Amino acid sequence: TPEVRYWFCEAFQGHYIGLNGNYTQFNISGIPFIKKLEESRIQGWAAGAGLNYGYAFPISRRWNMEFTIGLGLWYTEYDKFESRKCGLFQEYVSRYAFGPTDLGISFIYMIK
Repeated sequence: TPEVRYWFCEAFQGHYIGLNGNYTQFNISGIPFIKKLEESRIQGWAAGAGLNYGYAFPISRRWNMEFTIGLGLWYTEYDKFESRKCGLFQEYVSRYAFGPTDLGISFIYMIK
């Protein structure tokens, strides 16, 4: 997930906003409580871009802690199959979706 950031005060401390990009390939099925993935398997790719907000603060002389959250737009294309092994093809799907692009807690070691 490449990202560019603008720090409001000092770099690596305080509030920032960022712009990120994402790409992933997937082949998933059998996820409980998600009806679409309990009954079928999907295989494809997704790409997205979003805006982040974060906050970083020092926890010691060389260590920082950072929280970040990002929202943005995803585009995905995938094939849907029956969930059984070697299941039959059901449909091709392409769609846009708005949702999370980043969520994290990071511990950062500062090299000086």
